[in-house]
Amino acid sequence: MNQLERIKFIYNLLEIDPRNVQEIVIELKKAGCAIANRQIYNDLQELEKNYLRKNQALQITTGQHNQKTYRLVYTDSTIAVTGYDVNSYQLSRLSMTTYITEGRGDSINKFRDIVAEKIMHLSKTKYTTLPIEQNFNSHFFERKYTSEFNNITEDIIWSIANNKIIEIGNIYGDATSVDQDLSYPIKLKALLLVYHNGAYYTAGFTDKKNKFVTIDLSKITAYNITNQTFAHKKALPLAKAELQKRFGLTGNVDKELYNIELEFSSLTGEFLSHYHWHESQSFSILKNGNYRMKMHCGINRELFGWIFRWMGNVKIIGPKKLKDLYLEQLTIMNNNYASNQPLSYTNIFKPKNNKN
Repeated sequence: MNQLERIKFIYNLLEIDPRNVQEIVIELKKAGCAIANRQIYNDLQELEKNYLRKNQALQITTGQHNQKTYRLVYTDSTIAVTGYDVNSYQLSRLSMTTYITEGRGDSINKFRDIVAEKIMHLSKTKYTTLPIEQNFNSHFFERKYTSEFNNITEDIIWSIANNKIIEIGNIYGDATSVDQDLSYPIKLKALLLVYHNGAYYTAGFTDKKNKFVTIDLSKITAYNITNQTFAHKKALPLAKAELQKRFGLTGNVDKELYNIELEFSSLTGEFLSHYHWHESQSFSILKNGNYRMKMHCGINRELFGWIFRWMGNVKIIGPKKLKDLYLEQLTIMNNNYASNQPLSYTNIFKPKNNKN
């Protein structure tokens, strides 16, 4: 391990439990890194100086035989908790994905214990708590939990927080239409941690051609955190602007932004008008009782999947490109039923001429 990797490793250890230097040395040795105590002290100093988050401090306590124990603490501990806050915690707990509840259950339970301690003084008549068995999350369309996810997530969060370039060795699948168009490995300036449709992504720009990409963390099969840093302040608003060009996260079919117009039947339109789909969306009621939806964004596969979701209750008004691609996809689907040929992968919305 280089120093950056050791600091990240030590930081993750201290976030879980307090440790003394000897315990840190043992954990590093288990991870295949044999190092002297003196270097650990240097790493701890560097961690305290440059890598702590806002309102976070490295607390040092001295025990028997002058042995020092290191703990990560938050400096603001005076926050009052109300019954409303308790219910807010319960709602956030209920909405967590299986990635969180299964993979990081021990960490979540620490917050549960903190909440329990804070609410002991509250009157039972002013708030209510639901037993865990009376909460239900369908987890519909969520990524399945894998043991590797926690390691990848911790590393990505670390890299984003410390503006470190990540080398992505390879990914599999086709979640956002990027893997077919990039030559791996790529060096990524990761700027955002993104949650979308039951999965966690990172978003940023490639180091060479400054191409904006979004990558599903569960699809990463090989990666390495480099010691290269990048300036993020100017790039961050650009990344958010790129996301606003998309319907969801999927890469757009081209660089154009279109005035999307859709007509929905009355009941479907009324239903959809209560949900957030895109920053630019607007709904109006037509004279026949149907709804007109307008958006200004790119055309991508996610948009088409969403349109197909409403079956015979939606009609594309414009633009022509959207209509043509929609009819093309209908033709492909009809041919699949008319032919005895086995299905083969197609993606008519694959971004064109994208190279890193």
